[in-house]
Amino acid sequence: MNTSTDHLQLKLDDKTIETKTENYPDDAREAARWLAAYCREKCNRQISILVAKAKKLKFETDYSYWHKILTGKYFCSDPKTGKTIGSVQNFLQVVEELRKIERIEWRAGRPPFIETGTYHLIADFIDKKRQPGRVNKFGGIVGVTGSQKTASFKQYRMLNNHGKVVLVDSPEKPRMAPFITDLAVAYGEAASQCGEKKRSYITQAVNETKCIIVDNVQRLYREESGADQPIFSFLQKLQDDTDCTIILSYTPDFVRKLNEGLSRGYFEQFVGRMGGLKKSLVLPEFAPRDDILAIAEAYQFADAKKHIKYLESISREPGRIRALFDDLQDAKSLAESDKQPLSVEHLRMVRGEEESA
Repeated sequence: MNTSTDHLQLKLDDKTIETKTENYPDDAREAARWLAAYCREKCNRQISILVAKAKKLKFETDYSYWHKILTGKYFCSDPKTGKTIGSVQNFLQVVEELRKIERIEWRAGRPPFIETGTYHLIADFIDKKRQPGRVNKFGGIVGVTGSQKTASFKQYRMLNNHGKVVLVDSPEKPRMAPFITDLAVAYGEAASQCGEKKRSYITQAVNETKCIIVDNVQRLYREESGADQPIFSFLQKLQDDTDCTIILSYTPDFVRKLNEGLSRGYFEQFVGRMGGLKKSLVLPEFAPRDDILAIAEAYQFADAKKHIKYLESISREPGRIRALFDDLQDAKSLAESDKQPLSVEHLRMVRGEEESA
């Protein structure tokens, strides 16, 4: 087989993979769906690259092995014995190692992700909304810029990315075309497809097990359009048709617009599917003290508790928690160059402040 063109024939979109792996054992099915997205996004859809990555991890596989798995032809039942053909355990072992490498590569050059109390609030809220049988599967998460929302969403998606959780950032302007394109691409459809095909594909790819997180929803609102809010209408119909979970993230300023729209009737059904605005998760305006301590300790900051008020003051500057991360990252680099533990003196130095008396 000509592996130089295999990526042109192999379909790795979520809908196709879910159909082809439907009869796999549960563990293998979930892993195969993750693998398809990995091959699609990290291997340029080429199995030859996947073979090479596995080899670096000391797993000797070939093109045929991965092709059979991704086309639904591997974990089949023996017609005589009824036993599964192929080792699920070996497959899961390779996939787990690939996932570890992806997590390392994804965080390369980024600050370490710290699972703060705020992250767990967000993760628990999404988990609850995703539970089977939930009546209201829309969820709203409200927080100012710099309140850990986006970083938490990315981490949650990374940990739940068996094709079940996608994260879409709202386009800069409330235009349907780029929003539909981003959502379709997140499920593996080509961006070059026409708009109607992408919309149809999304509806077919999404089901009650899927979760869509839409960040910065305030950008989707058309101020001048009154009750005509096409992207919100699309999301409402998508949820109605598929029973998927949709998590909307927005700033406190947008709550006013939701209230105004609610009083005029055009957000009533939308907010109703959230269980009411009071059911939204409202994040603290500033990072809680426990979050700040967790972040400082992750950077091995000496005497974090002793200097908590100083750290809190940084986290309340413009940029909020991002400002604290940036200063700690710079201070950590300085401390390492001095071959010393990270201290408040390093932090003051990178901030250009006079050392306290």
